[in-house]
Amino acid sequence: MKALMALVGANLKLVVRNRQTMVWSLAFPLMLMLLLGLFFGHASGSSTRVAVAGSGPYRAAVAQGLARVPGFSVSNTNPVKAVQEVRSGKADMAVVVGDGRPARLTVWQSGADVAVNGQDALVVRQVAAAVQAALTRTPPLFQITVRTVAGGGGHTYIDFLVPGILAMELMSNGLFSGLALVTYREQGILRRLRVTPMPTLLFLAARILVQLVVMVVQLALTLGVAVALFGYRPAGGAGAAAVAILLGALAFIATGFFVAGVARTADAASAIANLINLPMMFLGGVFFPTSGFGGAFGFLVRLVPLGYLASALRLTLSNGEGFGAVGTDLAVLALTLLLTTGLAARFFRWESRPA
Repeated sequence: MKALMALVGANLKLVVRNRQTMVWSLAFPLMLMLLLGLFFGHASGSSTRVAVAGSGPYRAAVAQGLARVPGFSVSNTNPVKAVQEVRSGKADMAVVVGDGRPARLTVWQSGADVAVNGQDALVVRQVAAAVQAALTRTPPLFQITVRTVAGGGGHTYIDFLVPGILAMELMSNGLFSGLALVTYREQGILRRLRVTPMPTLLFLAARILVQLVVMVVQLALTLGVAVALFGYRPAGGAGAAAVAILLGALAFIATGFFVAGVARTADAASAIANLINLPMMFLGGVFFPTSGFGGAFGFLVRLVPLGYLASALRLTLSNGEGFGAVGTDLAVLALTLLLTTGLAARFFRWESRPA
């Protein structure tokens, strides 16, 4: 344990002295959050996500009417899933249309943002009245009930942005964690370490612990700035969020070690890391929702591990959900960790390959 702590301390000193790494890993994400937060931090989301469910002849008419409302994004599902989507924050409002005359129309809204959703419920009433007006000489079609759902929330851009920035920080730190290994290999340090009595796993464990310490400091700093400047308040779900952070951090650190294994030089490793980092930053839904994308682009979005990490952090930190809501996200992150660890072990090299 003493040897491990000594290695961790030495590596931390090297990280702090590397100004380029400090700027990229600490200052850049904070500046990005400050710029986006100052411009859009307290604005509502770009669209109100409405889940329409139910049965009867009027469901399609209500869905079509809501889809024509500017700023409304409508999806069709079943009643149980519609309410669950509001509870987990995946939808801002659920509209369940029943049978009969008058047809029972229930609007489920989040109890976390009743003021915001109250305006949306008014729009639903207007759409229902328009559907009724289109069917002349008929008795009232809808009996509307508005109910609230515990949970939900996350209706400002800052609630969406902060978990995304945290996920991006974990990804970027992890991807660039292998640069030091490439530098050590180029300088012959790894070759000399290999012939010492120090176990290989001890050296790698120290590198991983250093990256985790840097990540924890970075996440704490980002959350502190978000709370102080933008009034961001984590809603709960700390246990599930911690598991998601650990799995995501280890998965991206392993990816960084894999990059270090396939790259010949530090410049090549940096280029490969950026080639992964930049597309994933945009496909992972850090700055804007990607749930509405379909086709080939939607398929690519579903392959990006960063999207699952960002989703898990939003559901836990911004919506207060627990393990039940993020099971799929955690499973994908765990599979990613297994895959990247296997690749890192397969391609790890102590000496540089000949040109």
